[in-house]
Amino acid sequence: MKKADIAKLLQAYKDGTLSEEEAVDKIAETPFEEMQFAAIDHHRELRQGMPEVIYAAGKTPGGSTTKRCWKKYPKQNMMK
Repeated sequence: MKKADIAKLLQAYKDGTLSEEEAVDKIAETPFEEMQFAAIDHHRELRQGMPEVIYAAGKTPGGSTTKRCWKKYPKQNMMK
């Protein structure tokens, strides 16, 4: 989540288009997604200014790590 995303979320809550529960759920999303073989840092861009980089040697485009990242960040650059 980027700072701009948080600002939009708060504005939506203020405008009444997002409930308090929905806003809290989005903000409280776990910053790390624990998988059996990796932990994806979803809040890294907010803290560091650069999103998580996943070294994917040997990973397939249809693998679970790649699918989770594409689902969560559909507009981010995914390189092969």
